[in-house]
Amino acid sequence: MEPQTTKQNTWAIPLAIVIAGALVAGAVFLSGKKQVATGKVAQKPAKEVRGISKDDHVLGNPNAPIVFVEYSDLQCPFCQDFHKTMERVMAKYAKDGKVAWVYRHFWSERKDAKGNIFHPLAGKAAEASECAKELGGETAFWSFIGKIFDTQESQQALLKNLSGVAESVGIEKASFDKCLSSGKYTKVIKKTFDEARTFGVTATPNTFIMSPQGNVLIPGATDEAELINIIESLSE
Repeated sequence: MEPQTTKQNTWAIPLAIVIAGALVAGAVFLSGKKQVATGKVAQKPAKEVRGISKDDHVLGNPNAPIVFVEYSDLQCPFCQDFHKTMERVMAKYAKDGKVAWVYRHFWSERKDAKGNIFHPLAGKAAEASECAKELGGETAFWSFIGKIFDTQESQQALLKNLSGVAESVGIEKASFDKCLSSGKYTKVIKKTFDEARTFGVTATPNTFIMSPQGNVLIPGATDEAELINIIESLSE
């Protein structure tokens, strides 16, 4: 589905409650009147997240009442798990326009204590996905990242063969290679990372859920049952 676009401030709703602590706590809090899930979590004020803009990658109806805004990394194994979970969630809810999914990159060249670059293949992969979008539209973008996240066994190999991934989703190799080698999207990926940091994002996957009833923040690869519980609670 080719997503529509909407004004940037459509979904700019302030967050009131944020989760901290382990994912295994299985708890997500809703700002406002009701708690959508149970569990023992620490609470702290959360910063506002930007709503949907014309430059976003949106799967589903951008005017859906419930919008998932995910910050992700194409070399992150937990992001891969969450991506597969979200594909199943969207298969269940997107057809009636109830849920939309926004994908945003969260990668910058950071080093660990030993001086190794964290997820060194993710940055170029993020740029490659933007080239896929430029050359094949949103359908190609979502197919491209879906291919990268397909299986853990193939993920590393695919990250080293981005041209092959592009060809597999219908992108002409020469045009793709020219786009990727130009480095035209390097600053775009960095800008998205810097913006995410202002919203309090520090790791991936990190997902904001926006709805008329309030907003929640879920860190980590929350499972399908928990996401369905949140959606159903926000739909009441």
